[in-house]
Amino acid sequence: MKLFKVNQLSYSEDVFSIIEEEIRSESGKVGVITNAQFLKLAYEVKKRFKDRVELKRGRLARGLGQVLGCDFSAARVESRKLIFLGDGLFHPIGARISTGKEVLSLNPVTCEQINVEKEAERFLKMRFHSIFRAKRSNSFGVILGAMRGQFRMSRRDEYVMDEISEVEW
Repeated sequence: MKLFKVNQLSYSEDVFSIIEEEIRSESGKVGVITNAQFLKLAYEVKKRFKDRVELKRGRLARGLGQVLGCDFSAARVESRKLIFLGDGLFHPIGARISTGKEVLSLNPVTCEQINVEKEAERFLKMRFHSIFRAKRSNSFGVILGAMRGQFRMSRRDEYVMDEISEVEW
């Protein structure tokens, strides 16, 4: 397997004051998750806020707090709240759905903050709509990713049937 170095991105120093404010609003620890681009920032957050921040290594990840693809095991921490350091909504929405915890998405470059609750609800509505349409169809396709952790041919039929049968009519 060939490994590539991932460049770490620059971030605003204001990120630390935003995180400090979020930590103060919680009685316990705050979980921090990120993607590969901001791993160094996650470690710096842990260093600065020590026992108030929780970082956990996911099953498939190489770094603490790293969410990777659809592996959100790093988000399964004791804290009630998660802060995602990165951009985009895929990982914070996945963490929200996977854990049921409040997730704040914090873009370290722009300092944009999004509580992903509404986005997660919208995603689930779209998902159930797709399942509803599939249930009423004569046929449909299922796309499987070829990457490790995504290609689960043995579970395909079971998963599709479970998803379709979960929809309440």
